[in-house]
Amino acid sequence: MISALGDHIEVPGAADCCGAAGTCSLLRRRDSRRVLAPKMVELARLELDFLVMVNPGCQRQLTTAVRRARLRTRVLHLAELVELARTEPR
Repeated sequence: MISALGDHIEVPGAADCCGAAGTCSLLRRRDSRRVLAPKMVELARLELDFLVMVNPGCQRQLTTAVRRARLRTRVLHLAELVELARTEPR
């Protein structure tokens, strides 16, 4: 389904934790950022248009991190990507 919406790139370590881990990003910020750091290196290197996920905790964590890093990548939930593809002209 995702490939029907555009080019798909699997981010290295996509299945690894982003550091949100429930309340970990709130209660253990330093540990959370340590887990997040390698993902941010990859995201900066890849220069993606969109980063799509289904977990709202991960979405919040990565949205904040992408903004802090001033990356141009938009962090979206899969449902948002589907809606964007449905409404945006090609």
